[in-house]
Amino acid sequence: MNQGRLRKEPTLSIVASVGLLGRPGRPSGTVASSRSRVDLAGTWERHVNGRLLDVIVVPSSLRPSGFYRLKREFLLATPPVHGRLILHFDGITYHGRAFVNGVELGTMGPYVPYEFDFTKHAKEGRNNIEVAIADLSPDPTGAGKDELALGLNPGWEGYGGIIRDVYAEVRPAAYIDNVRFAYQLSGEYTQASCKARVFISSSVAASGQLQVTLSGHVEVARAEKQVEIPAGESEAEVAFDVSAPDLWSPEQPNLYEFRARLRSDHGEDEWSCRTGFRHVAIRGNQFELNGNRLVLNGVCRHDMWRDQGFTLTRQQMAQDMGMIKALGANFVRLVHYPHHRHIVELADEIGLLVSGEPGYWNMDFRTMPRAMIELGYRIMEGTIRRDWNSPSVFAWLLGNECTLTVEYLQEGKERCRKLDPIARPVSFASPDPSPSQTRWDRKTPSRYLSRPAWTFSIRTPTLPIFMNTPIRPSFTALRALSPSASGVGKRSGTKTFFRRATAN
Repeated sequence: MNQGRLRKEPTLSIVASVGLLGRPGRPSGTVASSRSRVDLAGTWERHVNGRLLDVIVVPSSLRPSGFYRLKREFLLATPPVHGRLILHFDGITYHGRAFVNGVELGTMGPYVPYEFDFTKHAKEGRNNIEVAIADLSPDPTGAGKDELALGLNPGWEGYGGIIRDVYAEVRPAAYIDNVRFAYQLSGEYTQASCKARVFISSSVAASGQLQVTLSGHVEVARAEKQVEIPAGESEAEVAFDVSAPDLWSPEQPNLYEFRARLRSDHGEDEWSCRTGFRHVAIRGNQFELNGNRLVLNGVCRHDMWRDQGFTLTRQQMAQDMGMIKALGANFVRLVHYPHHRHIVELADEIGLLVSGEPGYWNMDFRTMPRAMIELGYRIMEGTIRRDWNSPSVFAWLLGNECTLTVEYLQEGKERCRKLDPIARPVSFASPDPSPSQTRWDRKTPSRYLSRPAWTFSIRTPTLPIFMNTPIRPSFTALRALSPSASGVGKRSGTKTFFRRATAN
């Protein structure tokens, strides 16, 4: 079985269209005039034990009920000769298996995007899509046990289903799957040396030309290269320099548009995202952003609203982030699982630093099965691949309030650093270190978050406090001061100030 890449009663006929019947779309993080998309949001059937139970709206967050299948139909015009048909899910909870016309495409874990190529299984006319969801009890095959243990806990409300957007898309035979934008700023921030690694997926071998551009108010860089594209997955790297880049910060969230174009023997594809330049450093027990001392003033945010769960409108997301910005905050800890991609886009736009987490809370890594540890790593890696070009992402947190092992932290940090183009800090949110954590902290306490995978500790005076647990159900605003700042507590060398603000 494939893992998706790291969405007697009369039967209701539920129909959508794709291909020539679809209309051009704008995928999250992409702009592709060569692609056409159909939004599969709307009414789906829910089947339990082989029988129709009811109809539901997708996307939505459902009260967990066990194991069920969500089904609908869509219409497909004549499939393109050299095109690819891709099924995309922005996020489900907690374990899913995707099918088209009765053929299983692969499995999905919680929160992060998955895509499946169903070109070989599509047919002209009516096509059936089905998603088997385990949100309270495992799949009959036994799959989903770890995903349920991760997602369902007393720390916050659980919701199941297809919680975020799902769509089908026609793409060229060779298309751009993702871009990893890396850069190195000069000492005075007067120049950025950039490398764009372009990930290409192709169903056939082809020759092509790859072009990348970076634009602010005007175009500031352009580079091209010829590429030989093998069938399957491949990468191509393009380098260029940017003079006097406008830096991103919460006070001045300067953004650029990165655009990549691929022209091959079998068509043309285009991909784009917004990105920005900034430099984070940790010196002793202080954070620095673009050479200036950074004090994090922020809140913890759950990606849910009452009675809506994880499925929010863009207006509601904008309201949440706008209210946090209006508090005077410069940081949002996105607890305790990957939030919607649009939340990170809003942080880029309005100037809020954020962190990402895989979903661990109140767990014991000493006894945790390896399969569940791998699940968390896959979620974290999927989040990094999704958000790696966003300047607002400040740090990756490997979990929250757990009994830890040094081995988990070390491997987690290594895996994050292997993917992350700008080597963001990697840590773990834990106010009460276990004995193993205490020994880990004492190794080199002056190198917080720089070399080892440090845990957060409010009891270690030589380390800067980063964030602690929010007080539910409202947001908790937090200000963390280093020992050199005013108002420092005598016992721990830090002092935390709280103020309350309603979540809605």
